[in-house]
Amino acid sequence: MISTHRDDVLRRYIQLRNVGLRLNHKIINRYASGDVIRNAARDLGIKIEKRGGRRLMLFESNAEIHFLMDYIVHDYILRGKRLFELYEEEVGASDEVEAEILAAKKRSYVSLFEVNRKLPFSAQLYLTDLLGNRKIRIIDFGMSLSVSVGTIIGFRLVPHKGFGMTSGTPLPFVGLHRREVMRGFQRIMDKLRLPTESARKYVAIFRLGRKYGITQMVEFSDRLIRGDRYYTTT
Repeated sequence: MISTHRDDVLRRYIQLRNVGLRLNHKIINRYASGDVIRNAARDLGIKIEKRGGRRLMLFESNAEIHFLMDYIVHDYILRGKRLFELYEEEVGASDEVEAEILAAKKRSYVSLFEVNRKLPFSAQLYLTDLLGNRKIRIIDFGMSLSVSVGTIIGFRLVPHKGFGMTSGTPLPFVGLHRREVMRGFQRIMDKLRLPTESARKYVAIFRLGRKYGITQMVEFSDRLIRGDRYYTTT
């Protein structure tokens, strides 16, 4: 019975992750114009240079492209709404799973988390939200296999019934003490002038990861987990 329940939860997680990725692509394809992408890149601190009449973004690693796309979908404001909200209003969910994902995106939030316990066999992690002072449980194949207890991780939590998920871009501050991460995060937050707290937190985590070179250690991979996509440390 326990095994059956675990398998049902993992199947639901994989379905939500795969449908969510396709939904993100639809949102990007509909709304991510050149101006949107460039403005979002500037928010994150990604440099843009003109070369031979073209404007090029200077990514420090391939993973930064995915951080940029995540920011565009969840934090970029266009016509007074975040892009996923605009998509829900103008296009709408194609089925019940997309509707569930869009609803979960509205409840999502960005924070720093500390790993308290992990169960790799069921891909579960138990964490403390360091900014919200609460306990959470997430499912994530990559992190359950790659991060250690005590690691501080910055990510956008997307809460679903029974468990949480990341939005796809967790950033583990491996080898850094909690105090160092928290202080660095707050220093960056204090300097940012962005329209929402979510955007400020996400940009602060991204820039802090850049400062320590952590974004370059993040690999986009689909190994081991039956078609799912996730970020894991190399």
